[in-house]
This record gives sequence, structure tokens and C-alpha cells, in this order.
Amino acid sequence: MIKFFSYLTDVEDDADGPFTFLPKQSTERFGYPLLGSHFPDEQVFKKVPRGDIKVMKAPRLASFMVDTTRCLHMGSRMGPGHGRLLYTATFFSFPRMFPGARNRPFFATPNTTQFEKLLLGL
Repeated sequence: MIKFFSYLTDVEDDADGPFTFLPKQSTERFGYPLLGSHFPDEQVFKKVPRGDIKVMKAPRLASFMVDTTRCLHMGSRMGPGHGRLLYTATFFSFPRMFPGARNRPFFATPNTTQFEKLLLGL
């Protein structure tokens, strides 16, 4: 799963709540057993040096992409009187949970246009 982030306001200070993550290698060192798990900072930094953190500070309209399934990440830790706006888009592959659907949960109908088929990956 890839997430695309685009800051709509300047995020140039820690108090602005920059997207913050540990690269894949550091996350693997920590161990990332469950998707959606939350860990206290103290637990993470017992296994991973704080220096491994990557902080995405950037001016308004800066954009970046991160595979959030392969890295521990945090954001929105804003200081008093600070805030940020960002646009996020999520890209993921279809799960393989629909037998006989060629790994796609969508089917064409007689009314499905060629353009719609392309969008749905059919």
C-alpha cells in the first residue's frame, strides 16, 4: 500500500506535525507484527536508535509517497497553536479474496464502457 501525501500548508517545524517514519530497515529491526498496531515511543526506541527517524518537513505543496505497510510511522503530533493541512491518496492492490474473480472484486456488466473496464482493470 502506497500513500501519497501533499502538504497544503507549510510543515517546516516539529510543532507543525510533520509525517515522521522509520525506514524499512529500522522497522524490520524493531519488528512490525501487526498492521494497525500502535506502540509507545519508549518501546520502539529500546530497539531502534532515535537517529533513524526520518521527518518530512517541507513547504506547502511539497509531495511524497511512502509504503506505510513497511514502516512504522506517525504524524499529527502538533504543538499548541500549530496545525497542518495535507492531501492524502492511498494506492493498494486488490486482495486475493474473491475466488474466480481473477483477483479482482469487480465484474463488467453489459453496460460497462471500455473506459470503465480499463479503470477497473478488467
